[in-house]
Amino acid sequence: MSQRIERKPLTDFDSWSNYWAGGVMTSLPEDFSGNYDGEIAEFWYRQFEGLPARASLLDVCTGNGAIALLAAQYKKENQTDFTIQALDAAQIYPERLTAQNSAWRVYLSQVEFTDQTPFESFSAPVHSFDLIFSQYGLEYCDLPAAAVQCKRLIKPGGRLVIVSHAVDTEILTTMFGEYKQYQQLINSALIQSIRSAMQSGKVEDPVWRQIERAIGELQDAQVIEWAPVIDYALQLARHVQAAKNALPEAGKAQIIAACSQLEHGYARLTHMLAANQKINESSDWTQVFVEHGLARLEQGSIRYSGKHRVGDYYIFSQQDYG
Repeated sequence: MSQRIERKPLTDFDSWSNYWAGGVMTSLPEDFSGNYDGEIAEFWYRQFEGLPARASLLDVCTGNGAIALLAAQYKKENQTDFTIQALDAAQIYPERLTAQNSAWRVYLSQVEFTDQTPFESFSAPVHSFDLIFSQYGLEYCDLPAAAVQCKRLIKPGGRLVIVSHAVDTEILTTMFGEYKQYQQLINSALIQSIRSAMQSGKVEDPVWRQIERAIGELQDAQVIEWAPVIDYALQLARHVQAAKNALPEAGKAQIIAACSQLEHGYARLTHMLAANQKINESSDWTQVFVEHGLARLEQGSIRYSGKHRVGDYYIFSQQDYG
């Protein structure tokens, strides 16, 4: 990891709630138009195999339920009687997935979703679950508290399965490229200037000069070949610049909303990079689960399409039969 990411504690999860409100299925929508498939789906199907027919499952940090829905799909295809719960600290909107694919409604009905509830404070009886699983999620939690929860909630003989971000991947390289763009955008003060222009009743010339200066700075600083964040911000600024005071109130509200989307995007990206940094700075960040009483069974990497490393996996078991 080439640079240090500083992050204030994320307590209200507004930026993630904003993301899931868009009705996206996964945290990698550019790579997966629907749900995860290929080696990722195959990995999770292997985790569901061998579970008791009436197993209780808990998907932690579920987002809009991508992996929980894979479990529901497995349940239907294999005629099991799984009970599937899915949990997230943000406000989530899995019901909006049906706008993309109405067939998902069947799988959604098989999952009990609980949102705005961090895993660390989730209340359930001791030894409630045969399988607790999480993809791109547990590394964001308070790890000691999450380990205590796993130890408490997993049934004797049950398992914890984690797929986490992996360092030194193409995904991480892309994230850092986007982070550089956001830093340039912040330094230019363009978004702050646009928001100020839209919120004030009559926009004075100094504000327009500030926007024009920010546009120039971004154009001069833009050294990234693929720069969607900056391109989007520049398009927004040029629209404001062209309309100036002629924008209707509805148009101003849309532009303010677009500014908020950029700010939420930066907050989410910073959060993701900080989680990757936590993994990178620990020789074994999952050791905390062993220290709290789980037994490590297996770990390795997942490669998509046979070549793209998309994550590392860790499998633990609850061996406390007392």
